[in-house]
Amino acid sequence: MRNSPITVDAEYVWHSQGDFETCTRQVGIDNSAAGVRLARSVMIQDELGRTHINNKQPLSATTWARKDFLLTSADLVDGKLYFYGTAKRVTVNGTRVKPVKKLPSTGWSFVNIPGKLLNKGLNSFVFSGGGELLVADSLYPDRSACSIDGGQTWDYSAMGPQGMNDGEYLVRLRLDRYPASAVITSPVIDLATLAAQDGILPALEGAKVKLIAETDKPPGTAVRLQVRTAPQPNAWSPWRAVGKAMGAVERYVQWRAILQSKTGDATPILRRVVLKAGLRVVPAAGEAKARVVAGTPAQRAVSSYSFAYQEPTERLARLREQYDLEKVIAGGDSELE
Repeated sequence: MRNSPITVDAEYVWHSQGDFETCTRQVGIDNSAAGVRLARSVMIQDELGRTHINNKQPLSATTWARKDFLLTSADLVDGKLYFYGTAKRVTVNGTRVKPVKKLPSTGWSFVNIPGKLLNKGLNSFVFSGGGELLVADSLYPDRSACSIDGGQTWDYSAMGPQGMNDGEYLVRLRLDRYPASAVITSPVIDLATLAAQDGILPALEGAKVKLIAETDKPPGTAVRLQVRTAPQPNAWSPWRAVGKAMGAVERYVQWRAILQSKTGDATPILRRVVLKAGLRVVPAAGEAKARVVAGTPAQRAVSSYSFAYQEPTERLARLREQYDLEKVIAGGDSELE
């Protein structure tokens, strides 16, 4: 005999650092302090670093390399210029910056960049005096150039030892400011599981859901809360603003918060997200005779970054030997480290 439907009130709260760690987040999100906020760091780059260690641009007194960045008014702050390789001399918009330092145990070097040397629009960073830069193959956006006459003329399509590369130098600019926006996304919430609590999963006939976000929003910042629903996890509705999507929903719910900063000098803070649900359920038949007495503890870790694992092969063994990877990973205690 089918049991009669009942209404169950349920609540799910994200408040602590551990609560928000169950969410996935973009690089621009910081969850290290109380409340989720934008991370005060922006990396500007035009390449993905997909190149070979021998794809180099030699530098000398007459062979110079130039990397251009287009900056906005929010970018005119202190930062660091990172480049894969070495250079004895680095200038920013014609002004020399020093000292050039090496990042330990890597092929990267860096130099501090005062914000007062940066301009809104085009900014040129020139490397010369000896050393070398790594080149990544690319036909776009053409913001790297080589000069063989000490900076008198520049060629955007002839880089490398024989001028055979049309690419981008591995040069990146990290700025001490907040990004324009970044997103944190909740795990998928199964409303039937909320209704069951520690009991047997009931049949869900309907649900009414309310999402509430508690935020701090200094001038020039905003937090946009969005939601999507689905009858099953692979049939999601489009993302919609919470005010337009709440009410009767389907079994699965997921929210995301878009944190925004217009000027880069302030960040909003997401303090708490509360999901309140009125769930119309049909208890499992015979529930009075059956109950959960013990469960197997399980912890599901979800990373914000994609990860791929490759089984050992002959080619990987050659790469391990060629680049002396045993020494590179000597500090790790496990294979994943």
